[in-house]
Amino acid sequence: MTATPSRPSLPALRTLASSSLLALAATLACGPAAAAAAGDAYTLTLAYDPVNLVAPPAVGSFALGSEVAGHPGVFSVSAFSVVIGIPGYAYDYDILGGELDFDTATGQFGGAGNPSHAYTSAGDQLDFVGNSNWKTDDFVDPHPFCDVAGCNAFHYGTYAATAVPEPGSLGLAFAGLGVLAMLARRRREARA
Repeated sequence: MTATPSRPSLPALRTLASSSLLALAATLACGPAAAAAAGDAYTLTLAYDPVNLVAPPAVGSFALGSEVAGHPGVFSVSAFSVVIGIPGYAYDYDILGGELDFDTATGQFGGAGNPSHAYTSAGDQLDFVGNSNWKTDDFVDPHPFCDVAGCNAFHYGTYAATAVPEPGSLGLAFAGLGVLAMLARRRREARA
């Protein structure tokens, strides 16, 4: 005697599809503010103001430190690094100054009212000045090329910080899409 594999009923498949869609929607709807936690990684992209300097965007990264007391969704920043400047004259701003905070709800630095600065090892200063704007201050610069390259100028522009999705959340989203594709295929097979 052979056993015939049983197929789930259509109402059961619809219930499964509905719950999968809800799980997928919940995963995709959770913004960085809702799911932010210490240790979350972000990509930081600095675009130059074209009047100031035409150059490809500078791309860096940072990680969230601990949440700032009394400021929900605002985290101190750790592991900060972004390279700014044209080739041959670029520097890594990777030393935090003061309290560099990041507001996960607005996507901007300085959410707890603290100064927002980062520095290079030579003392160059990067400021996040609000409304997703940044600038560098090179008033006193010990680099040897400054007399030639004009280091007294500012570089400035806008920035965008994007949360790097966790591998587990992407896996859940793709699993939900796989379940939906399987249900659609079975429905086509049933009609044929």
